[in-house]
Amino acid sequence: MFRRPLFFLFLIAGLAGPLRAQLTAESLEKAVLQERCDELAAQLEGTPLRSESMKFFGGICFYRRGEVERALVLFEEAAQMEARRQHFATYWAAKCQAALQRDSLALASLLSIPRQALSPRMLASEEFERLARTNASFQELQRAVAPGFNGWTGILAAIALLGFLIAVLLLFGRSRFSAGEKRLALVVFAFAAILASYLTIWTGYESSFPYLRNLWPFLTYLVGPSLYLYLKDTFQEEYTFRKAALHYLLPAFCGLLTLPAFLADLGWPTGLPRDLDSEVTHQPVTSAGVECICVAALDAPLRFPGWFARKLQPIFGI
Repeated sequence: MFRRPLFFLFLIAGLAGPLRAQLTAESLEKAVLQERCDELAAQLEGTPLRSESMKFFGGICFYRRGEVERALVLFEEAAQMEARRQHFATYWAAKCQAALQRDSLALASLLSIPRQALSPRMLASEEFERLARTNASFQELQRAVAPGFNGWTGILAAIALLGFLIAVLLLFGRSRFSAGEKRLALVVFAFAAILASYLTIWTGYESSFPYLRNLWPFLTYLVGPSLYLYLKDTFQEEYTFRKAALHYLLPAFCGLLTLPAFLADLGWPTGLPRDLDSEVTHQPVTSAGVECICVAALDAPLRFPGWFARKLQPIFGI
């Protein structure tokens, strides 16, 4: 009488075991970011890697465990899916090929990636040391993606430096609007720092100054209250300390939210996961005939690949 329910109970338990052992895309990505691939080796073997995310992060786990051939197959499959990690999967495939001493194939993979998707830090990986020493085409690619200034960015850098100088003079010097000069110094400093953060993106120095990317939201909210109170001081309008403090609540709240990311960029152990190699290209992808609504929350300025979008970026502030 009880044999049939007991049989089904054991059957369900037997099926639930393998299901629990399989990884999801989210758990695999988290394991890669936290460098816990060795702990998930058994689960990874029993998990079918079908989606682009599963192939990509599964390939990274195999690569870190020394199974370069298996990782290469997954990266090539992920790149062929032409989804949002296509270029980054191609880059990791190039690392695998270089690790297997297939330098010509590694170089071909790197050359197939758009140059705006590459960075000097990516090409400085130890797998490419042999190419960097002996291959002229790879050396030319390194020079092409090397950070640097042109005429426009040089002028903007001079403006940013001038802004910092003016802010220091207003902060420590004297003017006829002595009561508001400190607030004006905040406004000028904020604009100069925001411009400097954009310059690191346009010139390719973002990886050298990563902490600047998390400053601009706080500084943007700081401009309005500082300019408003500066004008009040200029026209000698009275206000209380409490009213002034209320205007700075939003900048303070924004600063607290971005503080962990800022400290993480400075190297402090905050527990926040870092992007892989600090360079991930995000590209929304949808299919024809299906409605798509994309909601994005930004913690840094967007990095557009096209020159026209980059020229319009300061105007729209994204």
